Parts: sequence; structure tokens; C-alpha cells
Amino acid sequence: MKVFLLVASIASLMTGAAFAQDAEKVNPLSLIDTSIVTDTSYNNDTEQTATEFGAIVGFQKIEMSLLPTYNWETKKIADIEISASYTINVMDNISVTPYGELHYDDDLERGAEIVGVKTKFNF
Repeated sequence: MKVFLLVASIASLMTGAAFAQDAEKVNPLSLIDTSIVTDTSYNNDTEQTATEFGAIVGFQKIEMSLLPTYNWETKKIADIEISASYTINVMDNISVTPYGELHYDDDLERGAEIVGVKTKFNF
């Protein structure tokens, strides 16, 4: 009986090691979604062009962004937006995303503080 248990234990260890070698190695950086975005707009009222640009980083349902806005007329950064959000899937086709934003001016003085909720319905 002892020999049977010893052989069974060795066999299970060998097959377990074989399965572990076949397991796909995952790069931890592949779990992070990163994107670089731009949004250029022209305001007819103020007759100014601005470009919002920056990075958005996401992991699972959490998303964070850093988006400065460059004013082409004044040639200065007009606004720096730092935001964070978390997406909650209510159903397969409905999600709710609470978010918060902090805005800073070109002197890094805090401006608007925004808290909101976005909803999304997929069809």
C-alpha cells in the first residue's frame, strides 16, 4: 500500500509539473489598458482653438486620466484635468460609472472639483 501511495504521489507531481509548464505566462503590463488621446476644438464665441491631450490608464473597471488643455492663441496650458472613475455593471447591457475630476490652472492652482455619474445602455 505504501508503494502504491508513493507511486501515485510521484505521478501526480509529474503531471502537475507538466501542466504548469503548459500554462501561458501573462505579462502584468498586458492587464493595463493605456491610451493616448487628443481632442481639438474651436470655440465660435471666444474664437479660440484648444487641444485637450493626455493619457488614460485603466485596470479592470478602474480608469484614471491626466488631460491638460493647450490654448493655441495664448500658447499656454489653460487647464489640467485629473480624473478617476469606476464602472459598475448593473446588468449585461447597463452600466453606471461614478467619477471625479480635479482641475488645475496653468499656475497649478486648484480650480473646479467635479463629481458625477455616467450611465451607459448597450443595445
